[in-house]
Parts: sequence; C-alpha cells; structure tokens
Amino acid sequence: MNPDQTPTLHLNLDGNAEDNRNWSLIDSAVQRLIAQLGITGQGYAVVYVGATAPTPVSEGLVWWSTVDSTLRIYHGTTWVLASPAPAAQALYYLLAGAFAGIPTASLSLGIWMASLAFTLPAGLTGSQAHSKVAATASATCSLTVNGTAKGSVVWAAGAQSATFTFAAPVAINPGDIIELLAPATPDSTLSDLVWTVKGSI
Repeated sequence: MNPDQTPTLHLNLDGNAEDNRNWSLIDSAVQRLIAQLGITGQGYAVVYVGATAPTPVSEGLVWWSTVDSTLRIYHGTTWVLASPAPAAQALYYLLAGAFAGIPTASLSLGIWMASLAFTLPAGLTGSQAHSKVAATASATCSLTVNGTAKGSVVWAAGAQSATFTFAAPVAINPGDIIELLAPATPDSTLSDLVWTVKGSI
C-alpha cells in the first residue's frame, strides 16, 4: 500500500438497529486491524453507506446518504457536506445590437428569434442603450414580441443614454420574435445607436 494512501472500507447497510450495532463493532474492528498492520502517520476512512445516519457517531465519521447521494462528515455535533454544492449562478439572455446613422421612421433596428425560454423583467432592469449623437427632441423606440408592442426605449431631448419603459415581465418562449423599431417620427439628430436588452433565464 502506498504510504500516502488512506485505506478505505465501504459498508452498505440499511441503517436499522441491527446495522447500527454491527457498525459499532466493525468500526472497532477496523481500528484494531489498523493497529495490527502497524500503519502510522495517517488516518483511515470507514465509509458508511445507508439511508440514515449511523450511530454511534464520532468525529470524522464518513456517511454516504443513499437518499440524496451526498457524502457527509461528522464534525463537532453535526453532519456536514464533504463537498457543498456551489451557489446557484444567475443566467441571463442578452439581445444586443447597433445601428449606424439616423434611422428612418419605424425602421427595424434589430430582430431576434429566441432559442431558449427566458423572461424580460419589468422595467428591463440591467438593460442599456446609448447613442453617439444625442436626440434633439424626445425619441421613442418600440420593443415588440411577436408583433405586439411590450415596451419602449426612450431617449430624452439632449440625452445620449436611454431609459426603458416595460410595465410587466414578459415570458419569452423558443421561437418568439423580439424586434426593436425606430421612432415613428424620426429625430433629426439621434444617431449611431447601440443597445443590450437583458433577460433572465
């Protein structure tokens, strides 16, 4: 045996009263065996496999739960996960685009077909839109889903950064068409637009 390896004994018990008594005997027997083998300078790992936690417990005891397929170690006064699951990460769906020049009336600035289900949130939180040249007057672009207006991107007079109007969340399904339309009345100076609309998966 490699001296850097930890000997491991796997037990597959049902977790009933008799198994728990057997467990205690096996644990003691393994300790005696390790001593007889003269293994020093390292520990040993006895892995209990069952639906319920073994008893009695001791510091460092290892239990594989057959209920939720997790490996737990007894530490202090409780069982702790040997490898805690990573924190859930938020996933986003981004609709980005750009248009050079001054758009004509109601021009389709960008059109996308959804490949995944996602949600456009109320207010389009996290979305961004900007123009290289500011609008002379207020200019409103319409954001539609399958041809129906759902919200808007608004450039105030003299502003280069836009705000978003989106009253309620909209669920987007694969195959849905999202489109951004230029203002019905073109602004004389608003030009060179860039935007990213942010949805949540």
